[in-house]
Amino acid sequence: MKKLKNSILFIALLALVSCTKSVDKEVIEEEFHYYTFPATPTQEIAEVSYTSASIKSNITDDGGKPVKARGVVWSVNDNPTLKSNDGQTQDGEGTGEFTSELTKLKDGQIYYVCTYATNELGTSYSESKSMQTNSRTLAEIKAFKVNLIDFEKVECSFNISADGGSDISACGVIWSTDKNPTLEKNEGQSMAEGQTGEKAITITSITKENKYYLRAFATNKTGTKYSTVEEIKIIGYPKLTQPSIQYVTYKYIIPKSNIESDGGGLISESGFVWSTKSNPTLENNEGQINETPIENKISAYASGLTDGTRYFFRAYAKNERGVAYSTEAEATTLKYAIPTVTTVAIDEIGTSFAKISGMLSDNGGLLVSNSGIVWSKTANPTIENNEGITINQRVNNKFVSLMNKLEANTTYYVRAYSTNEMGTGYGDQKTLTTYNFFEMVKVQGGTFEMGSNKTEPNELPKHTVTVNSFEIGKFEVSQAEWEYVMGTNPAGHKGSLNPIENISWNEVQEFLKKLNEKTGKNYRLPTEAEWEFAANGGNQSNGYNYAGSNTIDEVAWYQYNSNQNTHKRGGKNANELGIYDMTGNVWEMCSDWYNESYYKESTPNNPQGPSTGEKKTIRGGSCRSFPLETHITRRFYINPNSKYTIIGFRVVRTL
Repeated sequence: MKKLKNSILFIALLALVSCTKSVDKEVIEEEFHYYTFPATPTQEIAEVSYTSASIKSNITDDGGKPVKARGVVWSVNDNPTLKSNDGQTQDGEGTGEFTSELTKLKDGQIYYVCTYATNELGTSYSESKSMQTNSRTLAEIKAFKVNLIDFEKVECSFNISADGGSDISACGVIWSTDKNPTLEKNEGQSMAEGQTGEKAITITSITKENKYYLRAFATNKTGTKYSTVEEIKIIGYPKLTQPSIQYVTYKYIIPKSNIESDGGGLISESGFVWSTKSNPTLENNEGQINETPIENKISAYASGLTDGTRYFFRAYAKNERGVAYSTEAEATTLKYAIPTVTTVAIDEIGTSFAKISGMLSDNGGLLVSNSGIVWSKTANPTIENNEGITINQRVNNKFVSLMNKLEANTTYYVRAYSTNEMGTGYGDQKTLTTYNFFEMVKVQGGTFEMGSNKTEPNELPKHTVTVNSFEIGKFEVSQAEWEYVMGTNPAGHKGSLNPIENISWNEVQEFLKKLNEKTGKNYRLPTEAEWEFAANGGNQSNGYNYAGSNTIDEVAWYQYNSNQNTHKRGGKNANELGIYDMTGNVWEMCSDWYNESYYKESTPNNPQGPSTGEKKTIRGGSCRSFPLETHITRRFYINPNSKYTIIGFRVVRTL
């Protein structure tokens, strides 16, 4: 085509010359007949790689004018030119063979290539040829295997048989306890060096007991290639819990431990070692015992120990990996000593006796020969220095002692004791005061205004009464006093010094009969007049609403402070005469029959109440009474046979 264009141009020139007579025809032929574009180059694609290629070209004819530029142009589109291409080379001048190097190509890409040659007349191009650069791939890994597993290392090998078209930037072995570890998710990796070829890796960081998954990897520009996964199992040391000390005596100790893990191996031996020095081992100890685990638990009877000595214990277990020890535990054997004893309680107090209980807490490691109670009027009695001593048998290490021939209304110091070969041990010291049963307060006779015009109808009218002198109980009759006379304690709210209750008026008459026989005295219940005169403070009365105060909490156990229970007598303030609990705690029986209108017909001197009736009078309120019910003038009644846990009494004697 290019030669045809040149011929047409030559013919046109000849025609022009023929019209010009002054021009020589032969000269024109010499000037134009032989000048053309360079001959069409030939080319051969010699070599293609991932990002480059070599092209061999040949220019056989320069078209009559020198070739001033030659080379190769290429493009991803067909028929590239110098004006339209993705790249070009400049490979000198002239005709002949030359080789062009194409660079910066993209791997796996199809390119169209033309050789060009340029002279003064223009540029000739070879036929467009296509080529495709090589495609890069991941590296190739073959023959990954684990060659050796022991307790200190794992040896692996693999072969990078091809680099996939780019340099290997990293290679090695990764591992994890999860299947299919990757570079992004693993528990460890060990790196190798170099490019393709055999690789050997020794891993020293996989020593912990577990199942692991390993695989080789090789990374190039394209990405990371992984080998198949190899599974291995590492046997670890056994694991044991710190021993718990189950029992300690003077000569032996029992430790216990759990085997938490066998390390993935087989436990061939287990037990305990101990010593008076820290961290005993199988090679360095003062005692060792082998024990077969039962449900992964081991315990031992470490005997032959010295009393009062500290020992260190470690459990151990052995498998294929070796011997593992628990953290140590320490325990000290008991030291022989005097017994430890407790003065438990003062169980009962009378006027001339008391019951005391004690308990042997520890025999000191030796046989206890005697246990009992010692007492004295001075502090800290001993078995050598006392005013009384008992020797008692123990039942389940407990013993009860009876103190006899005590003085009434006297304070004693009491201690339990126990004796062994090392000596005598004493319990804590307790004090007790024997009762002054039926302690009385003298009430000098006098005249007072009985009843009230302000409250209940049965307190009307307020009237003048005179009573003779008498003695009245300083306290309500206690449960201990009742039991002293009757031999029983029927009270609902138990407490030896709490007031007796849950007894009827008729039972009180039986009590008074026996008390008078026992003492030779003449005790009785107070009349209503005697009771109110004494509660009001007798001749020393301050006119309080309650016995001893206008503030009920100062002198009484009642609804709002008693927790619905009776309390030890004498726990609140006394009244003007030194008498306790005439307000609250328990209602108190009187000797009078009850008549609501009796005050209208009462005699002025020592009134004894109605001559007959169905109910008996009670006074003073109780631990369950509201304040209005506890006023000194308030009157209530009971059936003589009825029993209540809030009704008791106190005694009087005629002077």
